[in-house]
Amino acid sequence: MERVQERSGILQQFGEWMAFVNDLNNRNEEVWEIREEGKMSIREIVSHIMRWDEYFYQHAIAKIVQGQPLTVQHLNFDEFNHEAAAYAHTIPLDQLVRETLQWRQNVIDAIAEMSEEDYLQSYVEGEGNPFSAPQYLQDFLWHDRHHMEPMRALLDKGEQETTC
Repeated sequence: MERVQERSGILQQFGEWMAFVNDLNNRNEEVWEIREEGKMSIREIVSHIMRWDEYFYQHAIAKIVQGQPLTVQHLNFDEFNHEAAAYAHTIPLDQLVRETLQWRQNVIDAIAEMSEEDYLQSYVEGEGNPFSAPQYLQDFLWHDRHHMEPMRALLDKGEQETTC
């Protein structure tokens, strides 16, 4: 029972990204273009995280649920991230929000529905390396926070500048 609670707790934390994106969506559209010099804008970061959710869902999480071999593999991160940032500007903002929320919800729902055995099992990914759902969640919780903390600071700074 402890592992199930652990999974539900980590999935709840994984869902914090969705609350963050919903909060962004309730703000003025200009906040989506805020960036630190030489860095991705908030819009581009959201797209970046969304595309990773999409990738891991399609090539790992859904494969586990369907009992198929995993096709996830190490990608050229710079190229992937560049393409994700560019994608942010090819779609309307409301579509970016919908896709972001949907891909994250797909991941959460699929992992929540996995049997305990499937959830805890170590799989072999496309390049022969181990992959497990708990480790994936831990890695991407770190990744979410790695991006959310600077975005929160940018948003706070932006609000301070507009109230001065």
